[in-house]
Amino acid sequence: MNPYAPPSSEPRRVSIPSEALGDVLEEHRVGNDKAPQLQWTLTFHTHALAAARADGMRFTLTRAELVAHTDLLLGSVIRSLAVREPQRAPIPLTPEAQAALRRFIEPVYREHLAATLKRRMRFTLPIGVFVIAMSVPPLVPALDLRGAVIGGAMIAVSLLTRVWTHRALFLADSLVWLLIAVNNALLLAANPGKWSFGVFAVLGLVLGVGLTKLFAFYGPAERT
Repeated sequence: MNPYAPPSSEPRRVSIPSEALGDVLEEHRVGNDKAPQLQWTLTFHTHALAAARADGMRFTLTRAELVAHTDLLLGSVIRSLAVREPQRAPIPLTPEAQAALRRFIEPVYREHLAATLKRRMRFTLPIGVFVIAMSVPPLVPALDLRGAVIGGAMIAVSLLTRVWTHRALFLADSLVWLLIAVNNALLLAANPGKWSFGVFAVLGLVLGVGLTKLFAFYGPAERT
């Protein structure tokens, strides 16, 4: 191997011995039919998930690796598993593949839920502090009671995630973001020229809906 050669553009292929995967539990094909080269085959084995893309990228993830190296992205439009290691790749999920993933993580349910809560809530505390700071004097002329309540709720939810691991926290955070959406919609109605209120209203709605999807995902697993 030439140590001075430029890095290869070929996707890194990572696999573990087939005997270590265990039996095949179920298999799903996901992706856009208009882009065949980006379609994935997800094979759920007893001990690992094997992911293979039509263009040749393939890797396997144990349950522990799913907890440590992936992000679950669920929203009004997006439904995907974002893999960070061993190869960065977004894997789209059909409802059936999403249900299969939920069944697969059952043995590490608490660890997976805790990791998702930690990643989703990491900005909630600083945002809550900022909202309160922008809702009380001296940074604003008068107290904005709605803003202070919303900021306090965000801080409370963030602190609660540090001592309690439960999917209900997604629902609590969703309610806070939906309150932000409603509050900014009211502000926009009172100040039609302030388009920034509209942006935050839409953002609050999108994040609020996405958090309800996570709440639903971590409910009881559907049986095949």
